[in-house]
Amino acid sequence: MVSVKRMCAVVTVVLLIEWGWMPGIVQAQNGFCKSSYNFRVADQSTVVINPTAPATLNELYNTNSFTWEAWFRLNGPVVNQSVIISTEDGVAFQDILLGFGFGPTPGALCFSVSDNGTTNSVRVAESTAPLALNTWYHLAAVCDYNAPAAMIYLNGTQVGFNSLSAQIISNRLNQSRSTFIGNASVRASAGNLSVDEVRFWNRALTPVEIAAQMSSCLTLPQTGLVAWFDANEPGGNNAVSRVNNRFIGQLISATRTDPAPISSCYQVNITEAVTGCKTFDLLGSVTDPAIPVAGWNWDLGNGNTASGPAITHNFGNVASQPVKLVLTDNNGCKDSLFKTIAIGPYTIATSTEAYICQGKSYEGYTTPGTYTDNFTSAGGCDSVRTLNLNVLSGFRTVVDASVCQGQAVEGYAAAGSYTDVFQSVNGCDSVRILNLTLIASRTPFLGRDTVLCAGDSIVLNPGNFAAYLWDDGSTGSSYVVKTPGTYEVLVDNDCGPSTDIITIKEGPCDIYFPSGFTPDGNGINDIFRALNAGSGVSKFYLSIYNRWGQKVFETKDYTRGWDGNNNGGNRLNGTFTWYCSYSKSSGTKTIKGTITIVR
Repeated sequence: MVSVKRMCAVVTVVLLIEWGWMPGIVQAQNGFCKSSYNFRVADQSTVVINPTAPATLNELYNTNSFTWEAWFRLNGPVVNQSVIISTEDGVAFQDILLGFGFGPTPGALCFSVSDNGTTNSVRVAESTAPLALNTWYHLAAVCDYNAPAAMIYLNGTQVGFNSLSAQIISNRLNQSRSTFIGNASVRASAGNLSVDEVRFWNRALTPVEIAAQMSSCLTLPQTGLVAWFDANEPGGNNAVSRVNNRFIGQLISATRTDPAPISSCYQVNITEAVTGCKTFDLLGSVTDPAIPVAGWNWDLGNGNTASGPAITHNFGNVASQPVKLVLTDNNGCKDSLFKTIAIGPYTIATSTEAYICQGKSYEGYTTPGTYTDNFTSAGGCDSVRTLNLNVLSGFRTVVDASVCQGQAVEGYAAAGSYTDVFQSVNGCDSVRILNLTLIASRTPFLGRDTVLCAGDSIVLNPGNFAAYLWDDGSTGSSYVVKTPGTYEVLVDNDCGPSTDIITIKEGPCDIYFPSGFTPDGNGINDIFRALNAGSGVSKFYLSIYNRWGQKVFETKDYTRGWDGNNNGGNRLNGTFTWYCSYSKSSGTKTIKGTITIVR
């Protein structure tokens, strides 16, 4: 039951409302739908705002300071004591009203602030600036208890001001009162107007903030923004706050109509790229990836259409072509963009560098110089070939070679590019260009000195070389260490021999697991299993779970491991949690961790 009043007489009106919402409702889905709330005097239409626990209505008119913002349009003459936004109840004077005619001037735009009923003190800031019909205005009402003042801003300019009384400052309205966009009460009626982009702030916005953001879409989160009703729901009787799920409105006899002229929270773009003779790749996009685009429809002119975000089209022999992209979201709302594609004369330009011996010809040319030839394809596109012709007195060859430090190739020992000219038997000089690179000396690396657990082994890999000789006489590219000791390898490559030594000691070892593995079947790091287990392990148990807590693998054999599949079935990706318990002579231990599959 909502109580409302007419000056001194209190009247009670019962509103039967079927809310059709649950406390856990989520923020409105982003999309292309754009509209405003429309109110008519004859319908006593309104949008009733209600909180969802633990929110309370008095958060919309914070006792520190607050700001109400909205766009409005008069669709008919001003109705005296009609409301754009209001907080009111059946108790006299305990109201906050933003609308028309609540001050000394009938029909004037005003912002009325009262106390909590202790002294029935009221202050009204009003503006007598003329308002045109069918014109959108931005309105901001600021209640700054610190100034202390009530202020009205119209299109970013302050047009109304009144100081707040000491009684209001000392007895600020903090009770949770019924809050409306438009109004269905007896005293404060709904006018013939449209309202859009209603924002409730729990702080006093500055004039700079009001002017800067009144025509733009806000980027969330915003400091102090408690609720934001943008009227862009795809339909139905619910009005949902864009900020969070703490407030929801119910449309009572209110309808939806065209929106206020503010910037969209997204932008539709068309980008083009030339891919051939008068052929373009066209790509449509939306700057807000959260908008669920259900349809991409192109009008390419001359009866040509296409669908999908990315298309390829040949426009034919035209200088330019306007195209239109129409996007449809999951609610059936649409947005579109026109763009003119400049086709113009299309020319394929190529450049060729050529060398000939003296007395020879290339494409009919025998002397050095730059030559330009024009060709026309069947599709009407020009091709321009630029030929840079060099006439040599002989042949030209390029040799790439490498040399170790201290060695030389053709007399050259330093890295660089060297040109030599030789006289050939046919009378044409031969030019040889030698590109010489210096091979850096490479040395083997067996790793840092380490420890070996009982029953384990370590594979030593010194790197990629031409030949290997280990201290036991073996010549393999790697060496398996099973006992502690000192190990040495002698390697040979293009630049000579080199050695490395590693010392491996026996040390205490605990079981551990790798942080990732790559089950791609290449024989390297394909299995996730216990390391450092050795022969002294008993009562071993390993289990692995996905992020939903489902077990995907378990074993009691420490020599077994997981291949990355779901209990031997489907291949899995992502991060998993593992638990392992085992016993050794030193006692029982439980460890856990996460593992990431990299494919």
